[in-house]
Amino acid sequence: MGVTVVTPAYNAVQFLPQLLANLAGLKGVDLEHIVVDGGSNDGTLDLLSRWADRYNLRWISEKDKGQYDAINKGFALATRPLVGYQNVDDFYFPAGLVELARYLEEHPDVTGAYGQYAIVDGAGRFLAYPHNVGDFSPKKLCRGNYIFPGAFIVRRAQLQAIVFDARLNFYGDWDWLLQMALSGRKLAYVPTLVAAFRRHQASKTSTWSAERLQDEWRYICTKHSLDLRAVKFDAFATRLTQRLVTEAKKRTGLHDRDRQAYQHQRNNCAVDFESPGV
Repeated sequence: MGVTVVTPAYNAVQFLPQLLANLAGLKGVDLEHIVVDGGSNDGTLDLLSRWADRYNLRWISEKDKGQYDAINKGFALATRPLVGYQNVDDFYFPAGLVELARYLEEHPDVTGAYGQYAIVDGAGRFLAYPHNVGDFSPKKLCRGNYIFPGAFIVRRAQLQAIVFDARLNFYGDWDWLLQMALSGRKLAYVPTLVAAFRRHQASKTSTWSAERLQDEWRYICTKHSLDLRAVKFDAFATRLTQRLVTEAKKRTGLHDRDRQAYQHQRNNCAVDFESPGV
């Protein structure tokens, strides 16, 4: 089954070359890549032009209302039966999309599928695997998002009534997944390494204040009638548990094993992490 990957972009020349190389090098999947640019002026469009004939890439460039508005535009342009999105600073592992697409082909009752992901730094160096990714639970999702959207794909036909809320700037993916789960759509976990989430100084994860994040929590909890106190507690507990699990793995040598397994997977990616200006 074919997959459309949408990438929202704005002044993205630092990491976009790596993502383009990453997607151009994926094998075993009928891939369409749509970049929705918000009117960049840093050379992003020149970069996209240079990659135009290397794989199935197309793009538009116009002002938008933010990341989630851009993704909605990209999904509206998609032609493949499965869709997902990947931010410019994250990337896929070679077999990730193939395994998710195969699972959905074999399970027609499932709307969307997600897998494991790695947390890495700006240079693509391994930091950790999240401890809380696993089988899908609507109840668990109502207490916080544990599904990395870059490791998730969904049937495009199921999205006619489900769109990203453009009023959100950070937690729009959680709201989007809640719309699916609370409307009875079935999501499933596939135990395979799909993608990497990059944590770096310029990312929204690092730059947004706690107050702004909690404003979005409050908005989503009101929208979906969720318990804000439970969401706050679970966010704290998840961060603490992740820190404790990572430290325990470092003491026992399991972290080195995870890092080596990640490095093996990363070496198979068509990405030169040391040369961002590909």
